[in-house]
Amino acid sequence: MKKMYAIFGLALAMLTVGCAKDATNDLVKETVTFKAGIENSRTSLGELNGTQYPVLWSAGDVVAVNGVAAAPVTGLEDKSPLATITAEGVAAPYSLLYPAEILGTDGNIAVATEQAYTAGSFAPGSAVLVGYAEAAGNVTLKNLYGFVKVTVNKAADEVIKSVTLTALGGESVSGTFAVDYKAATISPLAGKDLVRVAAAEGIPYVDGKAEVIIAVPAGKYAAGFAVKVADATGKAMEKKAYTAAGVEVEAGVMLNMPALAYAGAEQAVVTVTTAAELQAALEAAAVAETPGHIVFGSDIDMTGATFASPAEFFGVLDGQGFAVKNWTTERGLVLKNSGVVKNIVIDESCTLTPNYAGQESADRNVAFIVENNNAPGVVSGCVNYGKVVATDISSGAHRLGAVVGVSYGMVNDCINYGKVDVTSPAIGNGQFIGGVIGYANPNAGSKEALGKDIIADCINYGEVKVLFPCLPKKVYVGGVLGATQMAASTAAVNLGKIVNCANHGEVSYRFETLSSGTYANVGGVVGYAQANIEGCDNHGKVSFTTPAADLNQGGTRPAAGGVIGCNVFGVKDCNNYGELFVEGVWAAGTADAEGAGSQAGSSVGGVVGSSTLEILTIKNCHNEGDITASAYP
Repeated sequence: MKKMYAIFGLALAMLTVGCAKDATNDLVKETVTFKAGIENSRTSLGELNGTQYPVLWSAGDVVAVNGVAAAPVTGLEDKSPLATITAEGVAAPYSLLYPAEILGTDGNIAVATEQAYTAGSFAPGSAVLVGYAEAAGNVTLKNLYGFVKVTVNKAADEVIKSVTLTALGGESVSGTFAVDYKAATISPLAGKDLVRVAAAEGIPYVDGKAEVIIAVPAGKYAAGFAVKVADATGKAMEKKAYTAAGVEVEAGVMLNMPALAYAGAEQAVVTVTTAAELQAALEAAAVAETPGHIVFGSDIDMTGATFASPAEFFGVLDGQGFAVKNWTTERGLVLKNSGVVKNIVIDESCTLTPNYAGQESADRNVAFIVENNNAPGVVSGCVNYGKVVATDISSGAHRLGAVVGVSYGMVNDCINYGKVDVTSPAIGNGQFIGGVIGYANPNAGSKEALGKDIIADCINYGEVKVLFPCLPKKVYVGGVLGATQMAASTAAVNLGKIVNCANHGEVSYRFETLSSGTYANVGGVVGYAQANIEGCDNHGKVSFTTPAADLNQGGTRPAAGGVIGCNVFGVKDCNNYGELFVEGVWAAGTADAEGAGSQAGSSVGGVVGSSTLEILTIKNCHNEGDITASAYP
């Protein structure tokens, strides 16, 4: 049964303020302000008013104008039907896209397969809106998406972890699309026929029902949909609807799927003992109707194997403590994890030497086990003894860790014993390097604190060594974690908690020549964090050095700490027992939100080097390590 929700259409008045002539372009580039309304759409679901749901902008929404990300919307209190959008350096005609973050450098958009569970609404940023104007005047953003509500009736005490919607006719509901702003349409280029809503802690039941709302492109779905529901025990079920005549999903309208009575069935467990069996099982799981459950039955010997992991994994991959051996690789075992990867050991006979030649993305995720731990993915109980040797990171940002490259989910009980050795003749800006995890951002896109553990009980014993010929901008090095997400001080977000982690390995960052605007941070456990850090200890030597002898040549505000180089929120019950050695980076620089914050020179501390904000609190922390800090070598 299809239930229609009336959606308000709103006019958009555009005001142009100021202009500047670009000497290299005949077009006039302006700072443009829009008073923006939405036609037949919403970025979030408002409270029911009679029979209608209002159209609302949400605080923090960002629109791209001619490919330039505008400032977050203003002129509203949290949620509103009208918003002010200001973009700088753009010229008529104007093409507007929401959300801005899905726009690629090639002009196409990338729509995520994963949508975060959002109670009573769809995931923020999952519905695509476009607008177009030849010149200053009125314009309205049009919605290209409709919404499907899936209701699961509670049958027992199971915890529903995910709901996957698949278009049975092969229509694209996620992937890469081209955009026609004038016609207000999108066309699939490399589309996928499924989209998934998942919640790490389970989708809650309200009055005996678990409900999810999924955003999908508006249009005809010729064979209807399949709905797959998976629970926390590994059981799953699938039902199909609208298969005879298909179904139409209208822009800005919600389609109610028939309610399901959940009755999950056990998934088959696939046991693998060879590299070929492992790859075949991962490939099968990527296209299976229910998430895969794969276990190691023995050590996996990669000698002579050509192993290429599929792009995404949704199920359970359990190494059961067995090891991957004799593996020389340029990529990780799992490229993108949206399920559970656990108890996998990488043997000391393995070497990871990343090579991203020919890849389109400017952001490189590097790790032995999971390159991208996608929300609500979990990586647990994994151990690495192998070597990570990165000799070419000349382009793009790198999120490099021995176990996990980047995590948007949860990482716990993981250990690294292997050496992480990063040396490159040329370096791109934005390097996040950790012994266990390179970069963590579990709250991407949200403006509210998670208030939960994001990294727990992880330990690094391996040496983390970073040596660059110059000082690129934004390098973050830590024994366990390179950095969490960073934001300007006016928009700082507490990303949760990093708890009970420890570093025993030597952590060193050295650069040979200097530049300004660098914001480098080094810590025994964490380089930089927008999180609460509790119960973390460092036992290894931390060094941050350069041969520069001129105080005026130093990098901007470097920060070094025995436990944390730079932190924004709370630090509690943390201890440093290792030596902290800083040499030749005692330089001046401009104060800013990143790096050492308000400090214009180097910041060094036994536990915490510096903070970007005044809201940092430090409780019950101790330093017993020697600190040596000097301006000259």
